[in-house]
Amino acid sequence: MHYLDCNDPRVDDLVRQDIICSMNCVVDALVKASFETGAHSLDEFSGELEQMVAPIEDWVEPAEWHINSDMLSDDIKDELFKYEENVDDNISIELASKALLVHLADCENYQEFCDENGIEPHITEVFEYWSVSSFLGKELVSKGDKVVTDFFGHDIWCRTTTGQCITMDGVIRSIAHDHAVSRGDVDVKGEKS
Repeated sequence: MHYLDCNDPRVDDLVRQDIICSMNCVVDALVKASFETGAHSLDEFSGELEQMVAPIEDWVEPAEWHINSDMLSDDIKDELFKYEENVDDNISIELASKALLVHLADCENYQEFCDENGIEPHITEVFEYWSVSSFLGKELVSKGDKVVTDFFGHDIWCRTTTGQCITMDGVIRSIAHDHAVSRGDVDVKGEKS
């Protein structure tokens, strides 16, 4: 991933234009109300609320780590042969690893792979909730962040960092970079055009 510097005005522009407001107090009040009054009184949105406050399970990074660091060469090839029929027996370990990772990404079955290999997900806590534009919500989801859509008419970004300016978040800087590339402001490496 490429990033713009957190002091780049285009990062600041993205934050000012596409982050609407903090929803921390709203989410906290709703969670508190659901415990005090019982979830039945909040049924119409309790599923979204549960989704918002639940920790995020990351299956991708542990799967990639396992393939790149823990698996033996023959095990990687055996795993690849489960999914791909036309694989050369003499494939290098590097190509086999890459092919296996591409397959997992294409099929989106990292969790299945981890379950089969006894690998636990990385758990990330959600610390903050921000109402964001639908554009930014879609971009955040494409980068792997959790966004709950149409929560009382808002797209809510479940931010997993806290204590720093949003312009410092890698995902925001990456989205700003991608947006600048699409407009022709910078090349793919982040150099000004």
